[in-house]
Amino acid sequence: MAKKPKVLEPKIDAVFKFYLKEFNKETQGSLLQFMAYVSTSLGIELATDDEELDSFLTEAAKEYFIFDCILPSGKTALQTYIDIDPDDLDEADMARLVDAYESNFICDFWLLGASSSTGKLRLQPMYEDTVYEVYSPKYSKAFDGLTGSLNIRIYKIAGQWLAAGMALGFEEDLPPKKERAEYIGMFEDIKERFADLVRDHMIGLFGLDDYDEPAWEIGLELPSSPEEIPQALITLRKEFTILKEELGIDVSWSELVYAIRDEDGKLSTTQVAQQLLGLELEDGSMSIMRMFTIFALAWNFLPHESLVGVSPFVYQGSVLTDYFED
Repeated sequence: MAKKPKVLEPKIDAVFKFYLKEFNKETQGSLLQFMAYVSTSLGIELATDDEELDSFLTEAAKEYFIFDCILPSGKTALQTYIDIDPDDLDEADMARLVDAYESNFICDFWLLGASSSTGKLRLQPMYEDTVYEVYSPKYSKAFDGLTGSLNIRIYKIAGQWLAAGMALGFEEDLPPKKERAEYIGMFEDIKERFADLVRDHMIGLFGLDDYDEPAWEIGLELPSSPEEIPQALITLRKEFTILKEELGIDVSWSELVYAIRDEDGKLSTTQVAQQLLGLELEDGSMSIMRMFTIFALAWNFLPHESLVGVSPFVYQGSVLTDYFED
């Protein structure tokens, strides 16, 4: 049996736990923002009776938050953690996190082979002819003996490439080498959003292609900076106005803004929405689910008195700035 490499994974969970402890409300807001985007584009509820689906979406939101979510500081959560260096980890652990931040990327790969005996995947990006030997006991077992294509995030830790996230969109169809060569260079400038990769994967994995196409779409790009929030709120207000008429809700956008501003932190986002709108998420209506999604997104972008008058999105960035000033 081939000898498997001795690998020390970066302590990504320590990063996530730090944010949950120090910035719980803001972190939960970012996770909710991601899940709302994915669930809305699929036409499903944020919370379902399918534990596997809920678990999958939660894990995807965690990967998004660590690697892709841009904080108001203009940096990812992982990069910001490294900058803060909160003394949770020793020097060697921090070095592995730096490797993870500097080398991680996600793209469309050809899966040229997988072996559970070596624990490795052989991956080739569709847009180049480089082949990566990626160590992953989990996915080498899952794809043992298979070839095809998939999306996965990888990073290089102490000289060894490792699987860094979820394997998405696997298709057991590997074109001949000559045909694969025609793809090289075609996708170099294409950067697929992780949220969209997760959405497309869920369609196949959970049979969500059976869902009806949404009657309308929020069409909202997730803001990556405070400057983008006003446009996001304009979009949300338009869709709120459409849905309130459809659902017969006698609540204005201004009343929604004030309800979010005055919340005292004792009730969850869903509870505040239920009290204000007089709706129950469990009712199952697609329009009701979309209204709750709009409320959840507005909650993250609008100011709260309980957060010294700023939104959860902005508050996280301002508190992080205080770390550096200290």
